[in-house]
Amino acid sequence: MKWLRGRNLIFSILFFFFIPMLLRAGVYDPHIKWKVIETAHFYIYYPTYLSGTALKLGSITEEAYQKLVPFMKWIPEGKIHVVITDRTDNTNGYTTVVPRNKIELFLAPPPLESSLNDYDDWLYMVFVHEFTHVLHLDEHSGIFTYLRRFFGRYLDLSMPFVTSFPILAFPTWIHESIAVYDETKFTHGGRGRSSFSDLMIYTALLEHNFPSLAQLETPPPTWPSGYIPYIWGERFLAYLIHKHGLHSLYTSFKLERNMVFPFWMEITHFLAFHSLAEKDWYKWKKHLRYIARKRGWKRNKKIKYISPPGWSHTSPTCYRDKVFYLFNSGYKRSEIREFDIDTGKTRTLTRGWILPYIGVSRDGNYLVYSKLEYYHKYYLYSDLYLFDLKKHSEKRITYGQRLKYPVFVGNTIFALRYFRGRFYLIQINMKGHIIKKILIPKADNAGFLAFDAEENKLFFSIHSSGKINIMSYDILQQEFKYETHDDLVELYPQVISPHKILFSSDRGGEGYNLFVLKKGRIFRVTDGFNGFFKSCLIKGELYADHYTSRGFRLVRFEDLSWEKEAATEGYHPVNYNFYPLSPTYPSSFYHPFTALLPLNFRPQLFYSSFYGTSAGLYLTGEDVLSFFNYSFNFLHHFFMDTTDYSGWISVQRFEPDFAIGAGRTTSFNGNLPQHRDFFAGQLIEELPSVNSFSKNFLVTYTYYSSSLSTPSSWGRLSLSLIYNSTGYFPLVRGPSDGSNFGLSFILYSPVVGSPFISTMIVGDFKKFVPAWKGVGILEFYGGHAAGDHQNDVLFSFGDNYIESEDVYYSYPDESSFNFRGYTPGEIKAYMSLATSFQLKMPILKINNGIGTIPFWVGEIWGTLFSQQLLYNPSPSLTFPHEYAGNVGVNTSVDLFFGHVGGPLYLNLYYVYRIPDGETAMGMYISFR
Repeated sequence: MKWLRGRNLIFSILFFFFIPMLLRAGVYDPHIKWKVIETAHFYIYYPTYLSGTALKLGSITEEAYQKLVPFMKWIPEGKIHVVITDRTDNTNGYTTVVPRNKIELFLAPPPLESSLNDYDDWLYMVFVHEFTHVLHLDEHSGIFTYLRRFFGRYLDLSMPFVTSFPILAFPTWIHESIAVYDETKFTHGGRGRSSFSDLMIYTALLEHNFPSLAQLETPPPTWPSGYIPYIWGERFLAYLIHKHGLHSLYTSFKLERNMVFPFWMEITHFLAFHSLAEKDWYKWKKHLRYIARKRGWKRNKKIKYISPPGWSHTSPTCYRDKVFYLFNSGYKRSEIREFDIDTGKTRTLTRGWILPYIGVSRDGNYLVYSKLEYYHKYYLYSDLYLFDLKKHSEKRITYGQRLKYPVFVGNTIFALRYFRGRFYLIQINMKGHIIKKILIPKADNAGFLAFDAEENKLFFSIHSSGKINIMSYDILQQEFKYETHDDLVELYPQVISPHKILFSSDRGGEGYNLFVLKKGRIFRVTDGFNGFFKSCLIKGELYADHYTSRGFRLVRFEDLSWEKEAATEGYHPVNYNFYPLSPTYPSSFYHPFTALLPLNFRPQLFYSSFYGTSAGLYLTGEDVLSFFNYSFNFLHHFFMDTTDYSGWISVQRFEPDFAIGAGRTTSFNGNLPQHRDFFAGQLIEELPSVNSFSKNFLVTYTYYSSSLSTPSSWGRLSLSLIYNSTGYFPLVRGPSDGSNFGLSFILYSPVVGSPFISTMIVGDFKKFVPAWKGVGILEFYGGHAAGDHQNDVLFSFGDNYIESEDVYYSYPDESSFNFRGYTPGEIKAYMSLATSFQLKMPILKINNGIGTIPFWVGEIWGTLFSQQLLYNPSPSLTFPHEYAGNVGVNTSVDLFFGHVGGPLYLNLYYVYRIPDGETAMGMYISFR
């Protein structure tokens, strides 16, 4: 296609790389003091207020190094950088090996209701998991060792799989399964021995919804989706090691770091484990089915489903004739729903990133719950919200208090707070003011507050010494007391009558069932292999949060036995690991300029069918905490014997953040090169939000000097306000999912030559990518996008005037226009009043695959589009004008080679062009 060739291709590539990208605010708070300590094998970066945790981590890192390096049989290059932060209440950690081996650990422990609840020491377990990623992903051998030595830690020749990190091209489940395996092997907890993991696997088996082998890498868009590589991956790997021996694992490591075509998973698996992967998967599934039959596991069928399957615990709370619960479809924000047990009707009350626990006031007028929301820009914390059921309105009552699991006690609210490694009971009033703060002794995690009828006692689950038990707190006597003492997982205590506490537990080894604690004795309520969690009793009926293989559902029981004494059998005793503080590590304050290296080193190679080859070098670097980053780009066009260059630096350490850049870009008119020198600067102040709109204020200035046939210079200054509606799995400074709205205020900026005005546009409304629209006099753009990851609708409209750009395309495609009576050389300016409508929906998705056969269709998308253009051949913007446009259908197909994940992109289109009536069908294939 003509528009993909020649000058447009080259100029687009240069423009994309040379103009400074839209800044995002830094992920770490630069206003606090950072320090670094150095151990034998690690640099540990931390805010000064976490010095005690950093010393503890120093001991943990070296102990883990001594255990994991011999087991993984790999010594990483240089010292590993480890950053510890307490900037979010999301439980996570992450690892990167480019441009350096770096680990970040979030200190907030996991929710007790998650698959991560089984741990002895959270900091140790998460470090073991992430450090395993470093040891695994850093491996290289053979040709990849030479590539690493010559090109450094980053190599991209614009060709698939040409990299100095071969294991990065392997499936996600390969990376995660070995990390979860190590977190289990080298700690007394881990997801490999978690009763919650057992619940997920055997529930899928009993409900005939067991994932296929291929879904380890391409998880379905429905629950359990991203859990599959972790939970199923680890259990499958453990089975392979048990069946074939640990030496087979080491053989697979050697194959992975030497495999020139790493996506041929079947070959790798066969050579390492001497069996077909599909055959091993079938045998493992058969083994699980044998265990389930031997233990007589069956699902409880005496229940009635109230809600559809969701991605989070429903956490029901009962009040009079209402049940309040949570629902999350997996594609939208969570909802609090109200179920009327008399009418059977359900209504949605509010939405947001709501954490799974709801409290209701004594008079039934208010709900209290916790949401994740940004606090002071750099922190994502949990805060309390009140919902007025009479006014149907929501109000935030705390800011940065990190409160979860709230309940009303009289006219006050009790909640649990995590703060720098300790857990507290917090009492606040309805305005969010703290009345009392009570330290929970020896607690490294806590959750699920409940109270008795007299409101004299609070009950909750406490994680201490590697086990989860139920504890009570006497408000009057100010005393804590253990109600259960077993090495089990006891969750969601609820007082249903005097001296009766209903709770969920993994005792008995049959998933999670409901039990009653009565005068020191425990009685079983539900039978079979189940997943029952938070429950509540109303009008003699029991409602509960029930886990199914398709998600969590609210259920009502139709028959219960309350007096069957429970067994005390558990899964495993857990011993607590204590890592003493060490004062031996030297520390110093962190200075970004001392940590700007190493550089990323990326050769570039481009080819145009008409203009030949262009080659160059791209250098970039940043400090460990990303306060400063820079880039330099050089590209030489051999056919024209011209060289382009540019460089830019961004600083994410001030308010607002800024970036500056300069360089030269080249385009071609016929065979004649045309240079554009530029200087650009950008300021951004970001005010992020999870539950509403995040605001971004941008100031952008760009200056050009052009060597066209008539040399000229111009500049532009624009002020922009962009609203970004977030809403899907918020991460600290992570990408959003939702609609973006942009508004730019354009200012004249007379420079040498004629005045120039333009603006930056919000690009695709989803990824927050800015678009730059050439050389303009006036430009306006707006639109709206909405979708749920399955179906998307985009409508946009605009008005602009472009000069020095050809708009005539002789062959129609989905972006072509044709003006009757004009040749391409005559078309040098146009004005557009454009509207565009797109409807995108999945037509087909096949992600089961056939074992690890390395080829199958990933997903097919269909798009209906229309575009219109109003052309004016007169630069004075006077009439006459002409109209052109097109309508068509575009279908794209992602093709998967093995488990690498869609490197091949096939696009088919049909276009009807206005006004000449030409039609066209086309196809193009590209790697991405």
